[in-house]
Amino acid sequence: MSQDLQPDLIKCRRSGRDLAVELLEIILDFIPTQDVNTLSSLALTCHLFCQLARPRMFHHVTVANAHESRNFNAFRHLIDTSSGVGEYIRTLQLKWFAPSRPLSTSRATRSLEISVLARMLQRLPALRRLTISDINLVSSIHDTILSDFSPIALDYLELGCLGTIPGKASDMFDVLSLFGTVGHLVVKELPDIACSCAVRADSAPSGTVRRRSRSSAEYFQRMFEFHHPKLSLAVGSLDMQGMRYWPLPFLFMLKTLQVTPSVQSLTCLSISFRGMREVVACGELLRLCGPNLLHCNIELMYDTIDADSPLQSDALCLSHCTALTSLSITTEQRFNLRVDFDLYPMFLGTLSHAHIFRLEHITIPLRSWDGHGPGLDARSQWEKLRGILDRCKSLESFSLAGLSVKDSAVRGVVEAELKDCVARGILD
Repeated sequence: MSQDLQPDLIKCRRSGRDLAVELLEIILDFIPTQDVNTLSSLALTCHLFCQLARPRMFHHVTVANAHESRNFNAFRHLIDTSSGVGEYIRTLQLKWFAPSRPLSTSRATRSLEISVLARMLQRLPALRRLTISDINLVSSIHDTILSDFSPIALDYLELGCLGTIPGKASDMFDVLSLFGTVGHLVVKELPDIACSCAVRADSAPSGTVRRRSRSSAEYFQRMFEFHHPKLSLAVGSLDMQGMRYWPLPFLFMLKTLQVTPSVQSLTCLSISFRGMREVVACGELLRLCGPNLLHCNIELMYDTIDADSPLQSDALCLSHCTALTSLSITTEQRFNLRVDFDLYPMFLGTLSHAHIFRLEHITIPLRSWDGHGPGLDARSQWEKLRGILDRCKSLESFSLAGLSVKDSAVRGVVEAELKDCVARGILD
């Protein structure tokens, strides 16, 4: 295997137990010491050993510095020349940095063609988990493999930092078109999908979309008109909390998912965002996938959303989530014990729109302030919360983010305000 790969480029790890010492002794005893064909015997033994060990050795494969063609080609060479290896790979990680290299290493701008990645994935029939990070994936308008490519079904897919240079929306469409049913999708940082490079050169000019669009919603609508994605992506669980600081790629993902089968398959959503544009886009997605959604975890960035005022009407469309059993609506703000505390009017207003009769788990945050805050009536907020919880007949647990069992003084106040929850044993 050392002839095929450099040890610092690809690392393989056995998922089973280590070989017993007795087995190693048997292998050594098998080698005749006086035979002139000792080398041939050793080669045969090693070959048999590799055949036995291969199903365990290649369960988990990591390709570091995969953006460099020689490194990725080395892995492709292993798949092409070593029979049976591709059949055993269940977990594949394509990363930029080798574990031994510092993160400060300067990044190159070389790219990996999506069609090349697609051909390689076709050779891995047992693949169930895939991670792609810090790699610039681009599509070539001359490749036709993507049109005939059968989408891959995965248990876990993680996409992070897909690009060292600004990406095109058409490239992201092609990346997502590689996958069909995905049990759990994690999307972290994505390249900035700017208006100036939103559509492929063989589609309408990017300036056409940019000049005719006066808002983000109008921009995405026109973008899909010029480049309508034909995606079969069906996600069961979606985690986009790592995209809280990337507003435009965040909007791109939300808009794209709305035109995929994910709106019928999504049952679990974890999302974090800032700004009313993102609130509206998230509400559009929840409105489409609401009847099937079971678990929803929403984090609103405190510095860009007015948490002192309820969201206008049902902006998040929680009223469409009729099957919801778990709901968490929090903020990134940390709770400070040295100041006073109460509840956020915005979160209570949002919670009031949810179908609370089936909810089994609820989490909302406490708000800390120094006594010179907005001066809202804390008593009315507690009364509103008690009214909501009284209607939650299926509720098994209620949590206040920021409340710790070690904060005896704070917990004492909360338990005094929520006596019924304490009696029901649902206050965490």
